[in-house]
Amino acid sequence: GWKAGCGEYGTEGLDPLSVMLENYPKEWLPKNIKDPWTPEKIIKAQTYDMHGDWFEEEYRIQDWIRESQAHQAFATRMMSDAFRRRSDIIVSTALHLLIDAWPSGWMKALVAHNRVPKPAYFALQKSMESIRVNLRTDCFKVYSGQRAQIEAWVLNDTDVDLEGYKIVATLRKKGEDYDSFEIDVEAKPCLPTYAGTISFDAPRVGNRETTYLDAALLDAEGNIINSERIALEVFEKETKPSHTTIMYVGKNMEDFFKKLNITAIPYQRDGKRPQRILINSWEEYEKNSHSLLKWVTEGSKALFLLNDMGKDRIKIEDRAIYLKEMAGGLTGVNESGLMFVARNTTEPITRGFGPKDFSFWYNEEKDIIDFIAKKYIDCHGITPLLFTYQKPSLHVIEMAKSKGPKKKLPIVGYMPYGKGELIFSALCLKGFVGVNPILDRFLKKLL
Repeated sequence: GWKAGCGEYGTEGLDPLSVMLENYPKEWLPKNIKDPWTPEKIIKAQTYDMHGDWFEEEYRIQDWIRESQAHQAFATRMMSDAFRRRSDIIVSTALHLLIDAWPSGWMKALVAHNRVPKPAYFALQKSMESIRVNLRTDCFKVYSGQRAQIEAWVLNDTDVDLEGYKIVATLRKKGEDYDSFEIDVEAKPCLPTYAGTISFDAPRVGNRETTYLDAALLDAEGNIINSERIALEVFEKETKPSHTTIMYVGKNMEDFFKKLNITAIPYQRDGKRPQRILINSWEEYEKNSHSLLKWVTEGSKALFLLNDMGKDRIKIEDRAIYLKEMAGGLTGVNESGLMFVARNTTEPITRGFGPKDFSFWYNEEKDIIDFIAKKYIDCHGITPLLFTYQKPSLHVIEMAKSKGPKKKLPIVGYMPYGKGELIFSALCLKGFVGVNPILDRFLKKLL
């Protein structure tokens, strides 16, 4: 029967450009605001060390400010909403920090020292409205026709019993209404109320489009008390059959290929050289390595699913490939994994994706946002396609600073081999394939 409090939570948003130009030492700033710049110059700033968990590196001071403040607002809203949905237990929270005392003093503050609010201030303000409708999902990207499910909550911090209230929700795209939903709710005082789950088949789109679900909380007289919008990105399901010859070596991959709408055949030693080879068993690869590498030398591309092999070290001829734990966190080791990976924007295979595409991955088997990778690839001569950034260990008092460009730790990468390529992936695919359109499109490009 005990209640709980939570303190503290927060994330860093850099000071506004005006504060930096007016108050920061000149050596912290670029000579010209259009010059390349990183936040490592700001004493004790965490953005440069930790941003790789959430967004890609930027190049100019205005870009770093924009992206860090946008992430601060997003994280503030996400965490504050989550705490409010458990206000049956969590009765006090402390966001660290409302206002900064000095320029760059503690950039987790929502308001700069000169009382200019950052976007996260308004995110917290909206999250803390005393009577709210709240929409929640773990799956932000869906296919046309896929069943989407979004929870609807009423969050009531007042001592008033909300009787005769209802939630009305409308699904729309580009101003066109697709469907509507309505439910009666009664919300007890000072408690969160789960009203129900809004289920619908995502509408048909061309390639990829944003769809919105708008919800309004109405009182007994029909007055709108509160409203909220959630965005879902909807993708067209690619149905064209692949004309690439794909051969797989190892465990049965029938379900994997079915979800990707790809036709593949099991390994045939005496068969025609395939264009692509998928390998998910080290034992089976070793039995047939001579013929497989011969095919790659002649022009095939071989994709090794390292996470499926259960080995942290493999060796191809004289080259060793390691899977390693990612450093970071209070203990010096990242005990969890990655919810975001960055793209190599110079490579054709990743150039068509956006900067936030490879984030917040939905695990269908667990029905949660989950880690897409828990280890990185260490191998000399590998070119990253997807990667995370090396970051220092955190200490309770002070962070060990990283200097200069951060090392890119490959999650997916390749190296030339003869006329072909060896491609290595540390992605966790179980539960993710077939329900994450970006992942599916990336895998189809690889194959």
